[in-house]
Amino acid sequence: MIQSQFKSLLTQLETANQHMDELVKLLDTSWVDRLFDPTTIIALVVALLAGMQWLTSEKQRKQEIFEKRWELYSRVFDLYYQQQVLNQKIDVKKLLPYANEANFLFDKNVAKHIMGLVSFKGKDLDYDWFNKPFKRYMRIK
Repeated sequence: MIQSQFKSLLTQLETANQHMDELVKLLDTSWVDRLFDPTTIIALVVALLAGMQWLTSEKQRKQEIFEKRWELYSRVFDLYYQQQVLNQKIDVKKLLPYANEANFLFDKNVAKHIMGLVSFKGKDLDYDWFNKPFKRYMRIK
């Protein structure tokens, strides 16, 4: 019985020594050696690919938002053009869906601006007045 316990302790001691040797080897390696370790290189490549994928999807998201904003801007400008050049009256019911959509794609100021087309009294097309609230959002960054 004592002999089997002694053998068990000897086995545990050998395992501990092996782990200690591995720890010493790990501590003795420089950071340059660890940097060129295959596991580190694979992790860096995976991180680089993930970052590139995120950048691509972020650009795509911004492009899609810009396209939706541009579409809404164009539709609202058509109404503004009809009012100013063709002298067609715009009522609130017609502008309400556009203002609601603008509230989500832009902000409250653009939605208020769209609703303000009903009471706009300018003559001809005043591009500066019309474009002012949209300028902040109509760039792809």
